[in-house]
Amino acid sequence: MKCFYLFIFTLLIGACSGLQPYKNQNLDYLKDLEQRPAEYQGKVVSFGGEVKGITEDTQHLRLVLKTDVPFYYYATGKGNSLSYELLLVEYIKPLPSMSGIAKGNTVKVLARVGTYEKRKNRMGIQIGVLHLNAFALTDRTQKKDLFYTSSPEVQLYESWKTGRLFYQDSAEQISALYKEPVAPQKAPAKKAKDKPPVVAREIVYDEVEDFIIP
Repeated sequence: MKCFYLFIFTLLIGACSGLQPYKNQNLDYLKDLEQRPAEYQGKVVSFGGEVKGITEDTQHLRLVLKTDVPFYYYATGKGNSLSYELLLVEYIKPLPSMSGIAKGNTVKVLARVGTYEKRKNRMGIQIGVLHLNAFALTDRTQKKDLFYTSSPEVQLYESWKTGRLFYQDSAEQISALYKEPVAPQKAPAKKAKDKPPVVAREIVYDEVEDFIIP
């Protein structure tokens, strides 16, 4: 009987985790991205972590996030290569404002994948660095969201916020459904035929004969 209840509890936990608001993709996904970065270029992803560095002005927000690593990753030995993965996040603000995000805050980001590179830290250890172009983020410390209001970014954000994205909703489907139509390009105007250049003519006066009046 205990096994049965444990099985039901496991199913419930799995169902709840699928509908988790602001759902992150797990570190196995990040590991796969690391191995095949070119295939993920431009894809919509979500990761979270602690703010280790921040620069901000009224137009740009740049964050250095250290990714969350669940305890069981360390318990299974999988976390050793992932515990120092860094995310470099850039968010271009649609309106001039300050986010209030501070070092040490816990932040989740919804972004498109930029570049992925390997660097050596101060101790000479090679680490992975993923660049993300964020269009939505949530500061879980101060319970505040920043997001774009244009399509399809706002629809992706709403799906992410409710826990549907990456579980019931596909980022590709939402992007295709809400992508703003591109205005048809007008045919280029026909070029007028070149007219022969107008030659400026001098006004020539005839010689005036001297008439002798008798």
